[in-house]
Amino acid sequence: MKELQFDLKEPLEYSTGGSQSSSQFIVLHAPTSKHRKECAELKQAFFRAVNDIGGDAEAPADKKDPTGEDVMMMIAMSRGADLHSVLETSRRLFTGGVALVGGEERLTSALIDRMSLEDLERMTGEYLVFFLLSSALEKMKGR
Repeated sequence: MKELQFDLKEPLEYSTGGSQSSSQFIVLHAPTSKHRKECAELKQAFFRAVNDIGGDAEAPADKKDPTGEDVMMMIAMSRGADLHSVLETSRRLFTGGVALVGGEERLTSALIDRMSLEDLERMTGEYLVFFLLSSALEKMKGR
């Protein structure tokens, strides 16, 4: 199973087995068809953002692959994609079983509400790049 360890800038405090713990990372897992609605919404937001910037998202051969931060910046700057909706969709996705705090505790609504906004945005961007857009970004580079 494909997974990604996402390192938090601010540690997340959580309770497990009756004791308090703190984690510096969240393990993200690949989505399944259970997450199809959220994945479709996130991909569509990205492609709306690409369309808004003139469809010129292909990287020159010497340019690095886009990062999660690059993707979120495109979405934030886009008129066709709504950043608030993207964050709400990613919140539903992450609390739907694809994210484990410290690799062990399911990310819940209460836990995600305690995350810093910066970490949530960064995690959304990384999830998009690593799981949802990898094949599309490769195709765009190969144009």
